[in-house]
Order: sequence, then C-alpha cells, then structure tokens
Amino acid sequence: MTVTSLRAPGKVLAVAVIASAAALIAPPSSSIAAPTAVPSDALCSVVDDHLVVQGVDTGVVTQTGAGNVLGTPGDDRIAVTGPSMVSAGAGNDVVCAVGGGARDAQILNGDDGDDLLVGGDFSDYLLGGSGSDTLLGGLGNDYIWPGIGDADVADGGSDGGTVQYANAAVGVIVQLSSPGSSTHGWSVARGDGPDKTDVLISINNASGSRHDDVITGDAGRNVIDGYYGDDLINGGDGDDSINGGYGEDTLRGQRGADSLDGYLGADVIVGGRGSDILRGSRGNDILRGGRGRDRLRGFTGVDRLDGGPHHDVCRGGRERDTAVRCEEQSSI
Repeated sequence: MTVTSLRAPGKVLAVAVIASAAALIAPPSSSIAAPTAVPSDALCSVVDDHLVVQGVDTGVVTQTGAGNVLGTPGDDRIAVTGPSMVSAGAGNDVVCAVGGGARDAQILNGDDGDDLLVGGDFSDYLLGGSGSDTLLGGLGNDYIWPGIGDADVADGGSDGGTVQYANAAVGVIVQLSSPGSSTHGWSVARGDGPDKTDVLISINNASGSRHDDVITGDAGRNVIDGYYGDDLINGGDGDDSINGGYGEDTLRGQRGADSLDGYLGADVIVGGRGSDILRGSRGNDILRGGRGRDRLRGFTGVDRLDGGPHHDVCRGGRERDTAVRCEEQSSI
C-alpha cells in the first residue's frame, strides 16, 4: 500500500491511499487548508501509458476513447479524450478527462467500487455509484451525485458545483461551507452514522433527496432545491434561490436578497433581513417577509401573507388569502 497526497499548487487537496492500483481519497480533516482549484488538464495526464492524476500514478491506462465507453468488471484506468458517456463497471476505477477533455460535457458513472472520477473543462455529470468515491469536477459548474451509503468526496472544481442526492436511501443533512472555511462543508445521510459523511469542496448548490432533508447554504449565492419530502432549507447570508420542491417545506432566506418558491405543498416561507421575493404554491401557505422591502405572492390555496415591518407588496391568489402589514396589496 502506498500513501501519498494529491496537491494543487501550494495546497493539499486530499490524501490518496492507493492499494492494488485503486486510488482512494480520504476526506480532509478540518485542519487542512481549503484546496486551490486548478484546470482539469492540470489534474490528469497520460505519461508512458500510465494515467497520472495530480502527480499520482494510478496505473496503466486500460482504455482510451470517447463516446460510449464501457469498463470491465476489474480495476480500469480510462482516459477520456472526447465527448463521452462512461460506465466504468465494477472494480475500483479511475476515469479522467485528459488534456482538459473534450470541448463538451462529460457523463462519468463510476458504478460499483471505490472510484476516482475527474471531469473536463465544461459542466460535467459525475455519478459515484456504490462504494467510497472521489468526484473531482474541474472547470465548469459540475453536477455531482455522491454514491449511496458510503462516504464520498465531492469537489466542484474552480467554478463550483452542484451536489445531488436524488438517489439517497434516506433524508440528508447538507451544510455548505463558506470560502476559506476550515470545515470544507459536509453532509451526512441521516441514520447512516458519522462514518458515512460526505466531504464537499467548492460546492455552491445542492439538491435534496426524495425524503425529508435539512439543507443550509453559505455566505455566497446558493441555488438550493429540496426535491421531494418535507424539507427545512436555510439560505444563509448570500442572495439565494430556494425551491422547496414537492412536499410541505419550511424555507428561510435569512440574510441577503433571496428568492424563495414553495412550489407544491403547504409551505412556510420566511424571507429574513433582505429584500426578498416569496412565492407560495398550490397549498395553503404561510409567507412572512421579514425586515426588508419584500414581495409576497400567494398563488392558489388559502394563504396568509405577512409583509413585515417595512414597505412590502403582497399579492394573493384567488382572493381567498389574508394579508397583514402589507403597504400594497391586491387579490386579497
């Protein structure tokens, strides 16, 4: 077994444990500095028929190509050279877009095993599958699906990324960290225990599961989607866009000028301190504007609109709603 480290310039990115030619990257501890994102062509290269990821020799390349690429039941080393949809198959695989990859998005699926997937220079789709996977996005706003059950590392790359938990077996708790935070951000599938915690790096946006989730944004601009379930979503300090999805959700903008949309279900939507836009749904919603100059819209259902202490605009749905502390109101 060889223990080494993957490094961005001057920063420790993660710790890699390579056993039987399988690259396994352990989550960084809170004492490790946040990594510096680098282009994907600096992450991956082929040297003397070996696939090298940030200076770490992961083994001899077993496949090179583009288009539909299928791995084997063994441990594959796949160098992606063009627009690709890769299914790595079983085994502990490394799939990497070399030379920046194609001038198009990649779809990389690790399937079973402990895999390392590295995207190209565009908005890629990285799917971990089962096993303890490491998913590195490169450039572009990448969409990352950590695997089911096991602990994974998801790195959105220099342009950030979106973490997706649509396939989670239970509800998840997602906490996005702020830039420079020592915690890197974390999420855990509720009930899986502390050893099933995914480490999130350079992740700006999050989408929940089909179950009841808790998602909290950071100080930046986050896009958060609850998906299914009765979710609790806190936007944090930035100017966020929050969609509750299907279910009876509680949405809190907190600080910043936020856009909050209940979508479906009987939702509770609270704006916070900024000048927010609050939208109800088809259910009987409660909308509270907070301290800013807010705009509240009830849509269908019997809704209660509370503009808050400042000059607010409230608009009902089918004239069955009630409104308080709204300086301007219509269809109430």
